[in-house]
Amino acid sequence: MAPLDVSVGRRPLAISDDVEFLDRLLGPGDVLNVRGDSQRLLEIGATGGSFGHVVLVVGRPRCISAGSDEAHKLEAVFPVGADRLWSVPIVESTSTEEGLHQAELLLHVDSSRRVIVVGEQPNPDELTTIEPEFVELWLCPTELRSQIRPDLCELVLADMKAHEANWSFCTAARAFLQDALIRDADNRDHASLLREVQDCWLTAPICTSIVIIFWQRYLCNLAGLAHKGESPLDLVLRWMPVKADRGLPDELLGVMGALGWRCLKQVPRSSANSAPVAAAPVLLNSHLNIQTVCQDKEAATRPRYKMLMSL
Repeated sequence: MAPLDVSVGRRPLAISDDVEFLDRLLGPGDVLNVRGDSQRLLEIGATGGSFGHVVLVVGRPRCISAGSDEAHKLEAVFPVGADRLWSVPIVESTSTEEGLHQAELLLHVDSSRRVIVVGEQPNPDELTTIEPEFVELWLCPTELRSQIRPDLCELVLADMKAHEANWSFCTAARAFLQDALIRDADNRDHASLLREVQDCWLTAPICTSIVIIFWQRYLCNLAGLAHKGESPLDLVLRWMPVKADRGLPDELLGVMGALGWRCLKQVPRSSANSAPVAAAPVLLNSHLNIQTVCQDKEAATRPRYKMLMSL
């Protein structure tokens, strides 16, 4: 696997509503959600397929300006009249590729500031066209973003590559039938529960597995550095309390939204007077609708995991 650019640069990845460019907005650990078409069942597990598709961002976006030599090579996907494309390094599990798939996703921001995927480059000499689909940007909470370390990202991604497996229909079926949220943690032996969580990392993946495994591995490594006295399981339950061997995109994103991840359906305007971009209500699972979690007055004083369990 080629080295991944997980650097965050010298400028902190601060999130504000005054961001115009994707290279100041997205960074390692963020997630892109391609909503897809519910009618395209035969493309389940791939960009544009049924149930949606999530990918993990592993580096800073790079601007490709219209008229450049690189833009000329991307003429097949470069939108007419666009002044730039964005190349975003990602990893994913997809039904159309083997193992842990690494690529540069090509994104276009249209006149209404919506983000659209138009193509993919598995390597600089290969270009795959993709039927345009809208993309949601899921930005990790500020507290997590401030603790992104390139060395830990590289370690986690290397471990994931060493244990890679192909996208699995069996895991997809389990995700459709079973709830992914980790339940009854207070009534379980924490050592055995952590082993159960880690065992899920070795199951053949679906797209959501990559996001879950990355963050759970990362949090476990972070806890190993004496992170404020919190155990690996404490951090997993706080930030990513779902099992990696199940869970459809809507369920994963519902949990993330409840735990402080920010969903952007449009790139914020470059204006200090812009109103904040509000995240739309998301689903925790097919039975629970989270619409007021962020407005819950008790949320600031309740542990995040217990807040989820009370819904």
